Amino acid sequence: MPDLQNEHGWTGVFTRSEAPGAMRNGTRCRKRVSDAGDTHAVGSLGTVLGSVSVPDAELKRIKQEVPSARDVAHCYFVEWDDMPRYAVGVADYKIEATR
Repeated sequence: MPDLQNEHGWTGVFTRSEAPGAMRNGTRCRKRVSDAGDTHAVGSLGTVLGSVSVPDAELKRIKQEVPSARDVAHCYFVEWDDMPRYAVGVADYKIEATR
């Protein structure tokens, strides 16, 4: 289980752990997919704070219940540039590292 915490001075529970195979903490990222209800639009910039892996068994269970669900290997915690010190959870398919 990831070490989710609420750090002093931050809004939102998140981790500073790095999941194997995930973008490293501190990586600058850009929103590439925005779904209804998301807080940020495509093109928004942020920084990866931490990440967790989605276990294969859990992904398989979700796909059985919701066949249209996207494959997600990692969930990231991102600090968006326009929301300093506010941690937002984001599925891996919604962000990409900036170049």
